[in-house]
Amino acid sequence: MKRQITHQAAVGNKRNGIFKFIYDRFGLDSLNYEVPAHANTLPFTLGGITAVSLLLTMISGIVLAFWYVPLPEQANASIRVIMEKVYWGSMVRGIHYWSAQLTMIALVLHVLRVFLYGSYKKPREGNWLVGVLLFGVMVGLYFTGTSLKWDQEGFEALEHAESIAGTFGLGGLFSTAYVPVLIRLFIAHVSILPVLLVVLLFIHMLLVKRMKISELPWKKKSVVPAVSQVTAEIAATAEVSNLHVKKHTFVQHFRKLFGYGFIIFGIVVILAVLVPPSLGPAPLTGIEVTKPLWPFLWIYSVEEWFGINGAVIASTILFTGMLAVPFFDRGSDSSIGKRKWIVSVGLAVAIALLILTIYAVFSSPVVHLDME
Repeated sequence: MKRQITHQAAVGNKRNGIFKFIYDRFGLDSLNYEVPAHANTLPFTLGGITAVSLLLTMISGIVLAFWYVPLPEQANASIRVIMEKVYWGSMVRGIHYWSAQLTMIALVLHVLRVFLYGSYKKPREGNWLVGVLLFGVMVGLYFTGTSLKWDQEGFEALEHAESIAGTFGLGGLFSTAYVPVLIRLFIAHVSILPVLLVVLLFIHMLLVKRMKISELPWKKKSVVPAVSQVTAEIAATAEVSNLHVKKHTFVQHFRKLFGYGFIIFGIVVILAVLVPPSLGPAPLTGIEVTKPLWPFLWIYSVEEWFGINGAVIASTILFTGMLAVPFFDRGSDSSIGKRKWIVSVGLAVAIALLILTIYAVFSSPVVHLDME
């Protein structure tokens, strides 16, 4: 009882003054819900690491937007102004670039973790679907950011996107009759896609709180038998007497993510200084001499072998397959041993994408489009 009183007094001291005001007015107590111990392990913090890296990308992107000019004749030159004349401009651009890379890496690892651990199973199917849509929006943000550089690489990426859009009858989106396409890309990058991202991310986090963090796939679910009122009272008494037992809460989880944030920021700054992102000259039309950035290299290989239509079909199959995962794997058991078939298919797809990516890295650039 003395330990309980001391604990309550300590909590009360922390909640005095400004802290009590913040907790009461902003309802932060709702975040202090209990989470399983494994929630603080690295595999289960990949989603949070993705969010922290994304936050760095967004903040640095806002700073860059003050000097960027989204016009074809000025875009490339405006980035050079940022790199050479704006105070700390090169550093900010490096932070933006490398935090975007870390965001995509952490996102891919997070999706793989959720898939391998079966965290998409009932009742979390809806959150998996939201997560896949988030993945699609992130890919869109990464692509539009690549094109906004308006060097040869960004220009050729845009031409491929225009060709792909044409297969769906959406080539008009890239028309420059009234508004330069670069302005449309800029609007998508800084307005449309971020709004979609924030909405989906809010739903995603809300569902995580509502459905709780999934259990480990190798941990058997405990079955709680019915107990009498007397047994329940005994259990409640035992719980009161053991308040000192350590419990894991989301606030602790958030503090760990905060720590990861400092590590990520340090890594990004070091990379921005030691390996600043390159920028090619303004693009030339009628040639194709570059390869896309790493998330799109596998598509580049497919396109080399099967053309634009093959790349469109492969991308559609991959995205549709990701959406369909919880509908194919409908069993209640999340253990890997009971899900061998779908885990095998997923790993085979991941390995195939990795092989296609490696092939593209070491292959020479080839002409995929009719540049005449």
